[in-house]
Amino acid sequence: EPAPPPVDPALAGARPRARPEGLVPPSPADPGDDDDAALTPGVDTRLAAIRPQPRPTAALAASKAALADRQSELAAAAAAASLAAAPPVAAGSDLAVAVSRRPAARPADFNRAIEAAVAAAAAPPASAAPSIPTRASVAKQATFASAINLSRLNLIGVYGTASNRSALIRQPSGRYQKVEVGDRLDGGTVKAIGENSLTYVKGGRSVTLQLPRT
Repeated sequence: EPAPPPVDPALAGARPRARPEGLVPPSPADPGDDDDAALTPGVDTRLAAIRPQPRPTAALAASKAALADRQSELAAAAAAASLAAAPPVAAGSDLAVAVSRRPAARPADFNRAIEAAVAAAAAPPASAAPSIPTRASVAKQATFASAINLSRLNLIGVYGTASNRSALIRQPSGRYQKVEVGDRLDGGTVKAIGENSLTYVKGGRSVTLQLPRT
């Protein structure tokens, strides 16, 4: 905090003189008053009609060109500063290309194809009428050429050599049984296994099973 100014004891009781009662500031409307003590400067009406000359066209063009050049310099400097501040780019792939091809234009009817696909997806699925079989179709579907009768014994396959063959049998229950000559089968005994057949004896009667013809 600054120190207070020194006090002169000789001026302790001195007081400034009062302003005279008749003293007033001069009127600012007086055109001939050039007194610097005037509170408000007067207005010189002689300068009211004077206007500055327009700036030359060449000066305006030069000013605009200089402004455009300066803006370009500032933009280039900002771009350079942005690149300098950006993190380094990692090494590209060997498959990277310097210039990518411009994609082909969208087909003219692309929007219609999209609308058709959306309409087809939003449409409710058509309920197919049930197919009622006729007596002829049932009889046809129930008859298969060279098919096996699942309600009886069926020879499914023959394996091995001529001197040592085995056969695979499907029983009416759906179970499969592998048999050789001498094995029990359907209450009888297997007597022979050929390339495409099996013979077993049951109750003194020979029964032959054939492979299904393809």
